[in-house]
Amino acid sequence: MKCLCGRKRKKRTSIEVSVKGALESHFLKCPKPGASEINSLANSLQLEKEVVRVWFCNRRQKEKRMTPQNGPMAGNEDVYGDASPHHGAQTPVP
Repeated sequence: MKCLCGRKRKKRTSIEVSVKGALESHFLKCPKPGASEINSLANSLQLEKEVVRVWFCNRRQKEKRMTPQNGPMAGNEDVYGDASPHHGAQTPVP
């Protein structure tokens, strides 16, 4: 999408597989690093600190999407708590 507000958007950063692996392993140890941790990680991986910060934000959002919430739809159950599939069969309503 084009932005008509006059502010130019930064190009999308592509992160190498090895760097992604390093970020991922760090995320597993600490999903919410502080500013100093982000700075040192960015320096060691030769990335801008903003790129590392945004990567962690995006990764936490991905984790949220991937982890099912503890609600009525948690497993294979339907809203009525029935775990068996219905295969489209409906009981006729009198």
